[in-house]
This record gives sequence, C-alpha cells and structure tokens, in this order.
Amino acid sequence: MARILNIDTSTHLCSVCLAENGHVIAVEEGSGQYDHAEQLTYAINRCLQQSGWTYQDLDAVAIAEGPGSYTGLRIGASTAKGLCFALDIPLLAVSTLRAMAAGMTDNDSSLRMPLLASRKGEVYGALYTHDLQPLLSPGAWKMEEQPWQKVAKNYHFLTAGSGAEGYWRNNKYEPLSFSQEFRHSSTNMAALSYASYQFKEWKSLIYFEPLYLKPVYIKR
Repeated sequence: MARILNIDTSTHLCSVCLAENGHVIAVEEGSGQYDHAEQLTYAINRCLQQSGWTYQDLDAVAIAEGPGSYTGLRIGASTAKGLCFALDIPLLAVSTLRAMAAGMTDNDSSLRMPLLASRKGEVYGALYTHDLQPLLSPGAWKMEEQPWQKVAKNYHFLTAGSGAEGYWRNNKYEPLSFSQEFRHSSTNMAALSYASYQFKEWKSLIYFEPLYLKPVYIKR
C-alpha cells in the first residue's frame, strides 16, 4: 500500500490531492490566483482532515516538476522537500505535461499534446501516445515552431492546456481535437506518482530541481 501526497503548483492553480495506490482519496484546490505560498500548506492540512490521515501516514510526496511558473515550482518543490526530510519519506517527481496528458480522456486513439502558455510568444509542449509514452520530450516552443512534424506528421492530436488555443490558431492544423474533459489538477498525477513509487524512482532532496526549461531571470 502506498499513500502519496501529490502537489501541483506549476500553473496558476494550487492543487493538492491524497491518493492511495493511485486512487484519489481527497483533493483541495486554491483560487487560481497564483497564491500558492499562502494556500499550499492549508490545502495539505485540509486534505489530511478529509481523509482522516496524519502526516505520519504518508509514504511519499510527489511534486509536479514542471515546466510552468518559476515561483510556483519553487514553492511546491521546497514544501515537498521539507515534508520528505521531516518525515523521512521519498520525494517523487511527475512531469507537469505528462500529468496533463493523463488528464485527457476524450479519445484513446489520438496522440496527446499538452500545451502550457509561457512568456515571450512561447508555449511549453510535449507529445505522448494515448498510453503516455513520450514522442517529444517537454520543450519550450515558439508559436511558429512545429517540432511534432518530425515524429507525428498527419496524425490526429488531442490537445489541452492554457497554451493550446493560441498555438493551434497560429498553426492552423486540421486533424485536431480539444479535450473537452480536461481539467488541470493534481489528481492527474495520482496514477503516475504511484507507478514511480513502485519503481522506486526517488529524487534527491539535495539535488532535485524543478524542470524550468528556460533560464530563470531575476530582476533587482
């Protein structure tokens, strides 16, 4: 049995869920206003109250590793590391884009392309088969770039995410469906983090860093 706390702070939504053997037991989500620092620990406590678990019942903490919001990723990673250190339990990491692909359930025959809006006319994107095998690793794409043409030209794509509409409007690709059932949530991580736990894909509390994909620019 594995009881895992899943944390996703990679986008505007602060989302936390508890899962047992990959099945969601409790979920808490914030206001969607990039208030992760304020909401995250409260959301974790509310999830524990819903489930009747305590921190000592947790077997691992999983973090959505990015790409996404620099600040959100840092808040999520530091919180997850602190909990893992204090509880002496493993840290797991799930790709934000792969978790998004897992949440696209409309069409099992299509390739899945999650897209997150970035800055400066770019999107974060990746490409997966319907069973979540990667065809294109997560990358930062300019709006006019079409890296998927090299591996999946003429395939039908299922897409979702904050960058999807703008990217596909720019590229005018016809064999395309928008996932109507998709909702960004930590619940999309549950089965993936459980698989990582089973394969003992632990992350180092010292060396793990979120997947930023682009340099972090800090202005004074």
